[in-house]
Amino acid sequence: MRVTRNLLLETARNHVKSQTLNNPDIACVFLVGSLLSDEPFIGETTDIDLVFIHNTEPAAPREVIPMGDEFNLDILHFPRRIFSQPKDLREDPWLGCLFCEKPFMLYDSYHFYDFLRAGVYSNFFSPTYTYARSQYFYTRARERWMDMHQAEQKEEFSVNFVFDYLQTLYDAGNTIACLTGKPISERRFLSTLEAITAYLGRPGLASGMRDLFAPPDYDIIDWQNLYQQLTNAFSILSEKSYCPPQYTPARVNYYLGAASHYQVERPDESMWILAWVWTNLMQLLPKRSPEAKDWNSFCEQLNFSRNSITLKLQQLDTYLDAVDETCGEWGKVSGLL
Repeated sequence: MRVTRNLLLETARNHVKSQTLNNPDIACVFLVGSLLSDEPFIGETTDIDLVFIHNTEPAAPREVIPMGDEFNLDILHFPRRIFSQPKDLREDPWLGCLFCEKPFMLYDSYHFYDFLRAGVYSNFFSPTYTYARSQYFYTRARERWMDMHQAEQKEEFSVNFVFDYLQTLYDAGNTIACLTGKPISERRFLSTLEAITAYLGRPGLASGMRDLFAPPDYDIIDWQNLYQQLTNAFSILSEKSYCPPQYTPARVNYYLGAASHYQVERPDESMWILAWVWTNLMQLLPKRSPEAKDWNSFCEQLNFSRNSITLKLQQLDTYLDAVDETCGEWGKVSGLL
């Protein structure tokens, strides 16, 4: 079956119709994410990203419903109560940005969504709120770096260290991204960051981000072996009762399809997807699980080891300073600082 954007939209409509029929608990449902764009696919995979706002507490905050190899339904569920003060969401880069791109409305009882978006969107892109959303990520990144730096002397190479390091990179990238819009999705991280830094006149921040995690030589990478090892990690985690929806086996193709798509022309993007997803999986698995051996070998190819911790933190510190400088320049141009 040929999967098209129209098919995905029809699938979204049908699911929402089935869930809202005679169901007074649902206040509104809207579409967000890549399906709002003209190019929702990376390779041949995508997700249908939906947001359900409930009048009561939802049973779960997130669910992933498999729809085939090419796409899934990825649904966020929120209780209505957290939107009681729409103005407060203007500083929230995650919840607030759900409303910043004119999401595709699929269901709206009593015009709740219209009321909510009007409260959030007003002045949403003013310099004050834009800077606040950007600083949310910078504060997280710098505080995490400080924690890693303070523990540096006794720090052992571990999943926790690599997880914190990559999360700091992601927050640093989103610090920059929020100066121009919304946080970046994990599958398009580097390519989107490149476009944003070029727009800001700071292209070096994109290449600098790449240098902080990419391997020195892509020729030594056995991509197919890495894909299989990551698939194995997905399978092992799926057997755990605490496996989160975003890392169920139904999502393997979502990530590996993107990594495979980028492999030749954008190996750095492929490597980011592998490093980000695999490390998040390992963070959830027991620390001494057999799968850790494959992950450790992968990290060695990225020059992550006990001996590299000090240098990695020094380079990350320099990069965060450059991000902070960019934010300061943006603030001055915008009349805030």
